[in-house]
Amino acid sequence: MSLGLLMDEYLKKTGSERIELIDDELILRPPRVFEQMEVIHNLYGALLDWKQSHPFTVYSTGAFAYVHTENRDLVLSCFVPDLIIISSDRLKLYKQENPDFARRLLCLIPEVVIEVDSRLETEDLRQRRLQHYLGLGVKMIWSISAQQKRILIHSLNHQSIILNHDDVLIGGDMLPDLEIKVSALFTPL
Repeated sequence: MSLGLLMDEYLKKTGSERIELIDDELILRPPRVFEQMEVIHNLYGALLDWKQSHPFTVYSTGAFAYVHTENRDLVLSCFVPDLIIISSDRLKLYKQENPDFARRLLCLIPEVVIEVDSRLETEDLRQRRLQHYLGLGVKMIWSISAQQKRILIHSLNHQSIILNHDDVLIGGDMLPDLEIKVSALFTPL
């Protein structure tokens, strides 16, 4: 069972660093290398275009985290993914129920989490993070390998799909009308 950290303690320990709390362990996320930044930039642009006509909010999470808490001041786990997608209706309700939301970490589990894999992280850590995301109720995780130019999609039903360079990323029922050529994510800036 996770003991967690008090919100203020977590914020003091992490400052502006990209630090996650997984199984009571503080884990520093490595700095992004340029190939990761290119993929994030390309995907974020495509998602912003798509969301113009869809009720979702997309966050780029350089210094943004979300937490899972049993109460508002106890951080049980905290993750700093590259991008998250949250339904605009859920986000609006969250803001209404949490008037101090702008000064706190986001305590709302996103529908979609997007990670651009770092060569500096172990596969074990990526798998631990993936299991936590699914356990918290994230409906879909996109794990993008800039090096291999592919996307591994995980969903709550435990079905995994691999998309390669020539495939098209389709949002399906969760993200209607979303279609992005995988190759477009790996186009240099």
